[in-house]
Amino acid sequence: MQDLVDYVACDVKRSVTQALLDDQRTAPYRIANGAQQGQKLDWLKSWAAQITFTLTVDEKSQLNPGVALNQIYPTAITTFANHPPVGTGQSFAMALAGAYSRQATRKETLSLYMSFEDFSDTKHLNEARQAEVNYQLPACNPDENGISKPDIKFMEWLYDAVIGTEIDHGVINYTDALENAAKAAKKDAISHEVTFVVIYGANATPTWKLVNFSGSTTSPLVGAQRTNTQDVIITLGPTQKGTLSVAAQNTTLASQIGLSVANAIRTTQ
Repeated sequence: MQDLVDYVACDVKRSVTQALLDDQRTAPYRIANGAQQGQKLDWLKSWAAQITFTLTVDEKSQLNPGVALNQIYPTAITTFANHPPVGTGQSFAMALAGAYSRQATRKETLSLYMSFEDFSDTKHLNEARQAEVNYQLPACNPDENGISKPDIKFMEWLYDAVIGTEIDHGVINYTDALENAAKAAKKDAISHEVTFVVIYGANATPTWKLVNFSGSTTSPLVGAQRTNTQDVIITLGPTQKGTLSVAAQNTTLASQIGLSVANAIRTTQ
């Protein structure tokens, strides 16, 4: 899980920093009613992120042996009047079956708190601007930690939430409303959830048929399956006394409850 934690934390920091840098770049061109509007995301610097990771590992194994015992008897001859004798094959079969299954579920939860004030001051933003290539910060490289790149699309979501509406005028005064709410520490929070499900499985069904014995093929003889479910909840909100606001904490809790219910249903199915 540590590899996923490092990557997500890096991506959140990169995305927030990129949004602040782009906000600074576009500020001189943001003019309304003949007056320059200035930067719109300064309020984001005082926000923080609560990142919750939940790893659920569900392992299932099964054994379903089944055999059929066959006893062949001599063909019975039945005679009829004015009709040739009729032969009827005779046999007896008894099916025996057994079943064994085992399921184990392991769950790990980790919570990470990130204050944007730690990397949104002038010094850190200037250093980040020098690291940009074509106005883009270098992407976090999860391959260095031996994991494949998870596509959490956090930057796209963050831009839609705090910048996209301001540029596209999708919602009137949406960004201003977030800024005012942050200053007043009201009940405001925005949340992003991602779930990765990886399933491994295998089974074997050998078949054979002998004169007095045959193997049952109604179900796999032996099988195993492992399901890894990685849930990531990223909640952004204003800070109060060094922690997220109550509304943001409640949003995280509600998301955790929803994920627990969803995972329970998925495991049952």
